[in-house]
Amino acid sequence: MKKLLLTSAALVLGTTFAAPLAQYVPDDALVTLEVKDLKGALSRMGAFRPVLIKAIQDAVGASNATALKSEKDVLEFLGTEGVLSVHLNKKTFQPSVLFATTTTAGTVAKKLLDSALASDRKAGKVSTLKEGKYSFYQSTDSAYGFQSNTVYLSSDATTLRAFLRKLGGGTGTSLSASASYKGVMANVQNSNFKGFVNFSGAADALKAFLGTDPLMNSLAEAVKTLGQLGMGTSITAKGVESTTVFFPNKNTKDKALYSLLTYNKASLNAATVVPANVLSFSDSAADLPGYAKYFDGWLKKVGNSDDPSIPADAIPELNLSQYGSWLGKEVAVVTLPSASNIKLSNPDPLDSLTGTALVLEVQSADAAAVGMQGLLAQLTQNSETPIDPQDLTINGSKVTLLKDQDFSVYYTFKGNFMLLAFSDADIRALLATGMRLSDSAAFKNATYPRGVQAIEFSNKAPVQSKESLRSTMELALASAASEMKPKDQEKLINALVTVTDNLQKRTGGSQGYTQFLNGKMITKSVQFINWK
Repeated sequence: MKKLLLTSAALVLGTTFAAPLAQYVPDDALVTLEVKDLKGALSRMGAFRPVLIKAIQDAVGASNATALKSEKDVLEFLGTEGVLSVHLNKKTFQPSVLFATTTTAGTVAKKLLDSALASDRKAGKVSTLKEGKYSFYQSTDSAYGFQSNTVYLSSDATTLRAFLRKLGGGTGTSLSASASYKGVMANVQNSNFKGFVNFSGAADALKAFLGTDPLMNSLAEAVKTLGQLGMGTSITAKGVESTTVFFPNKNTKDKALYSLLTYNKASLNAATVVPANVLSFSDSAADLPGYAKYFDGWLKKVGNSDDPSIPADAIPELNLSQYGSWLGKEVAVVTLPSASNIKLSNPDPLDSLTGTALVLEVQSADAAAVGMQGLLAQLTQNSETPIDPQDLTINGSKVTLLKDQDFSVYYTFKGNFMLLAFSDADIRALLATGMRLSDSAAFKNATYPRGVQAIEFSNKAPVQSKESLRSTMELALASAASEMKPKDQEKLINALVTVTDNLQKRTGGSQGYTQFLNGKMITKSVQFINWK
């Protein structure tokens, strides 16, 4: 059964829609992943298309015995439609997964089904059942079947029955007809890849399960405030274009969180203080003092909780509202050219931030300097070795260094912004002389509507060596592909390295923005790729 699930996951990444199977998914789904018209997407990939086709052939050949000898075999294997959904039983709070795909590769699907069925029969009892027009098999941990060129399986027979009943023309409510789904997915209907998350639905299920516990109900209200999220990605002539629709729920008790999520400001200005050669730049409006107050509120709720599993001394008294009052209402994350190789064995907890810097708007540099001193004193009041700030001068700017045996933080001020980095190389890159990002031609040519809530921009990323890519793949597959034979795993890694190396050389910069429209945060972005 595990092999079928793995192959199904591969199938769902390469399916194309006719009549969407998503319309038969039961309306209690909290998460869905859908795929549409990958064959059309492949046709827009130009010279990259044969590289990807070859990688699919090699990857499939490494993971199972199915031979895909031609491009036609690959396209048939990829199928015609697919959906993956996650459901939650409101009575038992047990999750279940449903997967369905329509494929033209009937022979391939039949072989996979027969293999899984033989394995399950060998391991234990398997029942043959029927729901309307469709038959399926039920083992100890799953229910699955293949009929009319449709593969379907679920970890819960009841969920599969609801899907098959609707698929066969029977009664039942579907997710795609629900207001929660349509509210965020209307903007992404024509995307090649789609995703949906219903936070409000999950919160309702959580509340029903938790009962009257005040702390847990506050948590459920916070999750419910997140509303729904819809995502869509398409392969186009430009590269990869994406749209995300976040629809927070204002009809909850957590009004503070809703206000924070929907905060906006007249203009975003962090690009004026970072160098033009940054690899990536993400800037957004954010009520930082509001978030500090909100976080303090949660610490107080947890501290006042009667939950015996929470030790009385486990909740720090940070008082961020006081020590973070100097913060402004804009935050940017920057990836720098100084990004260095991360050593997995390095004990520094901030080592993963190497090559990354933060830019925070402040009320004033003087207020921020006093605030940082107060926050540092609060954080280290119980430390046996208090941290003494060190003053440095880097590229003509006064920089404060906070350092102990485990971490290093550098910060300085430019106008009404605080610049923070986590290594000497990063702060030097951040303070490099020369043109600022806001003055660069590439940034000026990026199209951002007025009054946006967030912007994203990146230059072309440095090309990684094949050796670096191979190390990454080997690490990623160490557990995921542990059941594969060494020679098959090597073949899979070679295929992934080849296709990733080819793609990274075609990939350029990116740009995107977020707007708050009609109660929804709509993000549009494009990753430029040269398919020629």
